Amino acid sequence: MRQLLLTALILGAFAVPSAAQGNLPSIFLFPSFQGGKAAEGAASSLENQLYTDLFNKYKCIDMMDRSNVEALIEYQRMKDLLGGEPNEQLLSQLGGAIGARYVINVSVTQLPNGTFYMRVVVIDSATAKPISMRDAPPVSEAGANAVIDSLRAQILADMAGRLDGKCDEHWTGSITFNYKYEKNETKTSSGIASIADYANARTTSENDEKASDQITVTLQPMSLGMNGSLRPRARITRSFDYHRIVKYETKMQVRCRPRGGNSYLRNTVDKRSETMYESGSANAVTGVYIYIFEDGRYQVRIDKLPEVVTKWTRDDNEQRPGGCEDPPAVISSSSGENSVWAGSYKHAGADIEGRVDPKHPDDLSGTLTLGNESSGIQVVTWNLKRVRPKARGGR
Repeated sequence: MRQLLLTALILGAFAVPSAAQGNLPSIFLFPSFQGGKAAEGAASSLENQLYTDLFNKYKCIDMMDRSNVEALIEYQRMKDLLGGEPNEQLLSQLGGAIGARYVINVSVTQLPNGTFYMRVVVIDSATAKPISMRDAPPVSEAGANAVIDSLRAQILADMAGRLDGKCDEHWTGSITFNYKYEKNETKTSSGIASIADYANARTTSENDEKASDQITVTLQPMSLGMNGSLRPRARITRSFDYHRIVKYETKMQVRCRPRGGNSYLRNTVDKRSETMYESGSANAVTGVYIYIFEDGRYQVRIDKLPEVVTKWTRDDNEQRPGGCEDPPAVISSSSGENSVWAGSYKHAGADIEGRVDPKHPDDLSGTLTLGNESSGIQVVTWNLKRVRPKARGGR
């Protein structure tokens, strides 16, 4: 049989202690498929309806999408985990890779006669064992909707005991810090001072320097816990990149004095270049503090941003001029960690301040731009929402 669809619906509980709340479920919906439009449509319908059912029934459980999970684990790693035939071990590894407690695998297989076989398996990643297995006899495309309704009802009933009552008031949403620096300049001058027989020297220099420091803060209090309703815990990912390319090129004339012949001026070039690349990433779990003051102001602070350990490589190339013939170029490479060149550009992160909108007191959002072109520009974006269980569903 040929696998047409793998849709992983993950209900995760990240193992982080909390003073006020235990490890509660969050929901992640991951779609992928292979095959024709009919199989894609049936799978998409089941996927979307499961998502809607779970959200409507458990309104204050966090919902994670694919972009959140890609920020938590390397995309290639996720593709590797999802590339094989789904089995209990593979699904458990996927849950462990993103810290998820429950993995719900919805699969659709097209049989040679054109019918579809649908199966749903719920894996507890802590034990790597299934806690629910539901399927239905193969059906035609016309009968797919009835199977979808049946599987939805069975999965909701199976998961009710693990999700009921798992709800407290909390803040959810995300914050991003995006710092960028870019410098590109080219200069031309009369070149190096005339030394010996160097003549008509003219130097062109290029300096291309770029840095990027990006931090994504994803509030996940229902999975990571809270220290009070205004202190949710969050998962943080940080990515840093630094590029530096410096080039000097001096066009000149040098005197060649051949043995037994007359000397003459020969055109040549003195070239030097330095190319450096540095990058690193980090992940962490920390607290987010949301202060709301009586005068309508609010402040958002991150407890601790993760430090980034960066690795760099540098290539140097030097071509010096000779008299009648230039010597071979000198090429060298070096590498290391946390260079002094890039360290000054690890700038991402800042406190956030704003005013509560009286019409929408449970929504905090905005954009802040810091810095300038000479020091780099950081754009801070936040979109936070307070979830109140009673207001959203009487729970």
